[in-house]
Amino acid sequence: RNGVGDLLMTNSSMTVTSLGSAVGAAALIELGASTVGNAVGSFTATNSNILVEGQGVAASLVSVGRRTNTVTNPNPATAPENTLLLQGGSSLRVIADTGTSFFNVGRDGSRGTATIDGGATSLEVEDFIYVGRNGGVGTLNVRNGADVDNFTAGSVSETRVGAEVGTGTLNIESGGTYATRTLAIAEGAGSNATVNIDGAGSTLTQNADGPVTTLVGQTGVGQLN
Repeated sequence: RNGVGDLLMTNSSMTVTSLGSAVGAAALIELGASTVGNAVGSFTATNSNILVEGQGVAASLVSVGRRTNTVTNPNPATAPENTLLLQGGSSLRVIADTGTSFFNVGRDGSRGTATIDGGATSLEVEDFIYVGRNGGVGTLNVRNGADVDNFTAGSVSETRVGAEVGTGTLNIESGGTYATRTLAIAEGAGSNATVNIDGAGSTLTQNADGPVTTLVGQTGVGQLN
């Protein structure tokens, strides 16, 4: 409840799957998930491969900052920071069979930072990426040739930066690449969000096997730079 947990992976592989295909039997990784204490977590992967897979109708879920004690941490911006660092050619895949896949950075009043760093380093999420959700504060950095793939044909493939009164920042820099179908920046009243694309070779691409939507300041305060 009040612990600090660090997970370090080097030259390794890890698979997290749901316990069968039942509804609610999600495959999940959560960093910082206590509403009672001040738990904080960090996960660093170097040249490693991680698969989080929901089987059947089960969901898959990765949260960098899942929840926090709002009594001791009433301001999410100063809450304990949970971190995920993928580097050195690491990959993280968050997928589901017929369920829904989620990647959250800073959810439910918590604070989180995820960094995808370096060439051949990648993050793949079939359905939803949230950066700053439900009162949380989140930052997602994609840099130095790293790649985020949030587009899978037939899946939801949606990135929401600053959603449900959340505060979010997405930085694509120094040759980082990012692909999605729908991009919502500051979704919902009280949300604040910024997306920055900076540096040679840095790209944000919206792919389509259906409608493509970009929403900036959807009842919140949003910026796309």
